[in-house]
Amino acid sequence: MSGALTVLELHNSLVKCVQYVQGVAFENEVNRKVFSKPLRKLNAFIDENGILRVGGRLKYSHLSYDNKHPMLLPRKSPLTLLIIEYYHKKYFHAGAGLRALEFLIAQKFWILSPKRTIRSVLSRCEFWNRWHREYLHTLQQRSKWLEPSSTPEIGTLVLIKNDNSPPCQWLLGRIVSLSPGLDGVARVASVKTANGQLTRPLVKLCPLPVA
Repeated sequence: MSGALTVLELHNSLVKCVQYVQGVAFENEVNRKVFSKPLRKLNAFIDENGILRVGGRLKYSHLSYDNKHPMLLPRKSPLTLLIIEYYHKKYFHAGAGLRALEFLIAQKFWILSPKRTIRSVLSRCEFWNRWHREYLHTLQQRSKWLEPSSTPEIGTLVLIKNDNSPPCQWLLGRIVSLSPGLDGVARVASVKTANGQLTRPLVKLCPLPVA
């Protein structure tokens, strides 16, 4: 047989890879059915395909099976690193950072103690490092909004920062009012979006440049 792999073939290959990694990293759980304390806290179980998954009350929800019971992965594994890199690139380098990437991965995989591993992957991305160092820095300079003369104006088009999603998914809105504090400096704004009107601190708003 020749040609591109089917979705089913790719899924089955992934399952085999996960099975192998779990068999090495979680030998007692997979082979002896002896669950460690961290896995007991997750109500871990082995499914009909021999995959170690997270349990819990989400089993009663209407989410997909992978969402309800993500596959467990160890922190230190080449497969874990590859999966993190895949999601990082799939979601355009997940510019919102570690928390957003962790959330996206958790829709299918549950990495034990994931933050350090995700951070190590992000640190190797030149694209992400440069974007984080240069672009976000220019958007989030708080000092420029400490003076009344530099406060954004009503009508300014902004992106609303959300730590749980990549920038490509941040809401677009327009400032409709500003709320000054006791010192007369506005630090909070009401923003009109396609989903309704929101109130956000100015440090969470990224004004878009005027053409």
